[in-house]
Amino acid sequence: MCEGSGVAIGEAISINQTLTSLYLKMNSCGDEGAAAIAKALQTNKTLRHLDLAGNNICTKGGISMGEALEMNQTLTHLDLRDNRFNKMILLCRGIAEAKC
Repeated sequence: MCEGSGVAIGEAISINQTLTSLYLKMNSCGDEGAAAIAKALQTNKTLRHLDLAGNNICTKGGISMGEALEMNQTLTHLDLRDNRFNKMILLCRGIAEAKC
């Protein structure tokens, strides 16, 4: 999968009302794809489990995910292992603000 595919997946997530789990491990969605998926997570109300491990996500994509976590109240599991950003970004941006 390329970054453009991540954009298409983000668009699908934003309108989907039934999907609860999505496994995209090792798909190279990169920062652009991660940003599109993160944007969709801000409004998605059904997705609970998202696996983006090993997707070549760097700092920009990590920040996008952190911002999404500030808004999303349904996601309970987000796997971002083996990407290329400091996971503390998420703690500083989203998890600290999450309404758990």
